[in-house]
Amino acid sequence: MTELLSMDQVFIRKLTEIVLVNLANEDFTVEKLSTLAGMSHASIHRKLKAINNQDISQFIREIRLQKAMELLHHNAATSSEIAFLVGFGSPAYFIKCFHDRYGYPPGDVKKREPESPENVPTNEPAAPVGPPNHSGSDKNLPPVRRQFNYRKVLLISGGILAGLCLIFLVYYSGSPDKDGLKTTAKSIVVLPFNDLGDNKEIQYIADGITEDIYNNLNRISELNVSSPKTAEQYLKTDMTAKEIARKMHINYTLQGSVQQVGKKVRVRVQLFDVQNDRQILSEAKDFEMNDPDIFLIQSNIAILIADRLETAISPEESKQIKKIPTTNPEAYNSYLNGRFFINKRTEEGFKKSMQYFKIAIQADRDYALAWTGLADAYLLITWHEFYPRPEGYDSAKYYASQALKIDRNLAEARAVLGALLYWNEWNWEGARKELKRAVELNPNFVTAHSYYAELLDILGENDEARRQINLALELDPFFTMMHIISAIFYYHEGKFSEYLIEYKKVQELNPEPHPWWFYNYGISVRLGDDMLAVETAQNELLSDPLKRKDPGLVKDVYNKSGINGLLNWMNELELVKEKPNPVFLATRYAMLGNKENTLKWIEKEFEERHPELTRINNNPDYDFIRSEPRFQAIIKKMGLSEYQKRK
Repeated sequence: MTELLSMDQVFIRKLTEIVLVNLANEDFTVEKLSTLAGMSHASIHRKLKAINNQDISQFIREIRLQKAMELLHHNAATSSEIAFLVGFGSPAYFIKCFHDRYGYPPGDVKKREPESPENVPTNEPAAPVGPPNHSGSDKNLPPVRRQFNYRKVLLISGGILAGLCLIFLVYYSGSPDKDGLKTTAKSIVVLPFNDLGDNKEIQYIADGITEDIYNNLNRISELNVSSPKTAEQYLKTDMTAKEIARKMHINYTLQGSVQQVGKKVRVRVQLFDVQNDRQILSEAKDFEMNDPDIFLIQSNIAILIADRLETAISPEESKQIKKIPTTNPEAYNSYLNGRFFINKRTEEGFKKSMQYFKIAIQADRDYALAWTGLADAYLLITWHEFYPRPEGYDSAKYYASQALKIDRNLAEARAVLGALLYWNEWNWEGARKELKRAVELNPNFVTAHSYYAELLDILGENDEARRQINLALELDPFFTMMHIISAIFYYHEGKFSEYLIEYKKVQELNPEPHPWWFYNYGISVRLGDDMLAVETAQNELLSDPLKRKDPGLVKDVYNKSGINGLLNWMNELELVKEKPNPVFLATRYAMLGNKENTLKWIEKEFEERHPELTRINNNPDYDFIRSEPRFQAIIKKMGLSEYQKRK
């Protein structure tokens, strides 16, 4: 019996050493372990099951998590850096697996008592919990910091010196593309599907199928999937699919088309390996317009792509992908129309989307996504001020709640509800609960990360807000709105240079004037960049038909009266409107140091329950009036008193 145990220990030790040598290689697979061990996949599987009741992927992941725990105990690096050191391509997935294994996130390791048995790393793998590994990359870590942390890791972990040296070499010898930037091994950009038929009225079907396939792929933790919306900006140019992928530093492109032929619709998808310039999948499926098998077709396409990329799918991921949201063709058709119009982000588009979502619900009252779509439409039309508050928000909450009665694990519905709880009800902890759950249910859901990040920013939890928005940017690095939110956070953190860098990224992604750039006035005053204020004022005039004037007037006003004169002039133009924007006025009066008018327009925001009012708790623009009784009265009424961190 002793000899048998000894042999088992030798076997485990051998496998462990192989995994440690390849620890930072996120593409280290079960097959590679089998090859290096000189044993068949089946033989290793049988032995591990007999010894530890583990499969091979669990064994590999457990070693990664144990090494992560050891490095976190020694404060060797940040949790994001350690995620890559131990072979997790995505910090979000690393956090999920770590929490599943130890019962708390990696950020809490130092808060735990080191004597606690559950926190002390062991030398032998234990049974892990959680789905297989996920690929991705953190492109934002500064090289100098990484180098410092590697040295610290080597000093602390002398017992695995050779292994960590190899980790260092493996990590830095990744395959750069022609621009010198590393490309994630299993990264895909889903390009918007084309409608090849003469009937362009079915473009909504092409858009809907594109989005559904993207959502299914996005549920697979091991894949890093960029959305069709990300790629849209490049499709307006003459760039090929291959050029788009290289521009985005992505390895695979998924292209597709939809064509109506008689009563049937043909969906064709093609998956290309950009790095090796080869097609690895071409598949066509036919279905009738009233055929509920469209969901099976879409889920099979996602599973087929994962198979071609040798990507593991956990049982829970498979369950989510294969879920049939409705068996009613009319409901699905109306739902696709609703999504088509909501994505236009116009007043008319929102209203049309509501009509279609309501038709979908009438056809199938158990269609949770249709209820969520209606909730989302009411949230957005109200947020954009095309619908009165609070009626719009109340409707959105009702429909989101109805969706959750049908499917309590629907991340989309929880994200909408969480946003409503903080934008409208100022229920900060209720919102936190919903948004944390949305992120847990779908770690790759960009909107959930961004909503959660905005809540944390409002509450002054800057570090976690930054982490959440960075996760959103990692999941979809070309999503303009995520960069706008990131810029706002930098402003609130007092990192004005970083704000300007993010501002330039947004201009590159979408040069159209954007209302959020009223923050530029604060940057201009703080950094003495008067020309930025002039440019912002010009854009504001161009984008607002009620204030539109010759942009040259802005320069004339500035030349005559300076920055203060320009800010006062812009306020005068705003005040003559039937409904002045209190956010713009409060911001510019704050730049002028005008306490009375700043407080007046903040109080107007409060009266209107304007969603931007929530940002005052963490906005440095209002530090000069933060101790004023009128300001503190608003903070108290909003329930933000306990979250004040600014002085």
